[in-house]
Amino acid sequence: MSLEKKVNIQQLYKKYLDGSASKEEFNEYLDGVVDPDQSLEMRQLIDQAWKKEYAGKKPVKTFPDDHKRKVVRQALVNAQIEGKISTTNVSRKNNSVYYRAAAMITFFLVVTAAFLMYRFQVFGGYESANIEIIETVPKEKSTILLPDGSLVHLNSVSKLTFPKAFDGDTREIVLEGEAFFEVARDETKPFVVRSGGLVTTVLGTSFNINAYGRDKEIQVAVVSGKVSVAKANDMVSEPHTLMPNNVAVYDTYNKAIRVDSRNTNELIAWREGVLKFDKVPLSQVAVTLERWYGLKVTLENKQLGNCLIYGEFKNEPIEQVMKTLQSAINIEFEINSEGVKVGGAGC
Repeated sequence: MSLEKKVNIQQLYKKYLDGSASKEEFNEYLDGVVDPDQSLEMRQLIDQAWKKEYAGKKPVKTFPDDHKRKVVRQALVNAQIEGKISTTNVSRKNNSVYYRAAAMITFFLVVTAAFLMYRFQVFGGYESANIEIIETVPKEKSTILLPDGSLVHLNSVSKLTFPKAFDGDTREIVLEGEAFFEVARDETKPFVVRSGGLVTTVLGTSFNINAYGRDKEIQVAVVSGKVSVAKANDMVSEPHTLMPNNVAVYDTYNKAIRVDSRNTNELIAWREGVLKFDKVPLSQVAVTLERWYGLKVTLENKQLGNCLIYGEFKNEPIEQVMKTLQSAINIEFEINSEGVKVGGAGC
């Protein structure tokens, strides 16, 4: 197995453990670990990752009730009945083969349980046929009416996953990217948004979540009402309570949350076609422009990424945005069919 694949599997496993793995990432993780020719090696890799990152910590994925335990147990029994898990044809004469097969079977059981656990934990046990997935592409935005009457305004290059009906004790959805929420109040069913390593819980309010996978930070900004923000699967730390104009900033590298006070209207200006940058590094501005205009933005000089940008643009073409940036800092740019190339001495 290549070193690149080993590292990728470890990273996907850690993302699963801390609750930040998307459904696609978890499926990719499963594809890697259940390969019969590699499962023993994968098990060793996962053990190494666990010992390094999670030694002494409680498991972060648990079944919420006895019913779901029974479902998982029955699923494993069914797998055995259907012949998906079998030890009858393993030769005990070859101990290395026997133990390798036994390890593979044991690990397959663990992975199967983990997969079912993931579905229950993140999607409430709904079948895939009862799940809605809305995705936006660059330059596209979408407004979604949820089954409870809540509205979600989805920004570009974002993905929202939610059940067709909120039948459980909570209204739980998953966000990848950025969205503004107007939540219908229901004191009997908290509204829960899972986004990266954060879990945001409300009864009824309006707030914005910015949780793009490539970004170093995840932001939760409250416009009205009250919001609770906590790290996913953190059973020890107290959640942070946010009021209007409070912003929770989660550092995805060091797993820390801080709460700032800001004018949150600036953070939701994107809904009106407005881009606002207030002391934002050009490297991050480039990523935002890629999502906004659907063009690849390349900084030819990495030092340019450190230049801080201030500015506001409302429904302006990319050419005008780049000309404004050019007048603010010492850059040159070229726009062609491949995207935008940015060079120059910079700030």
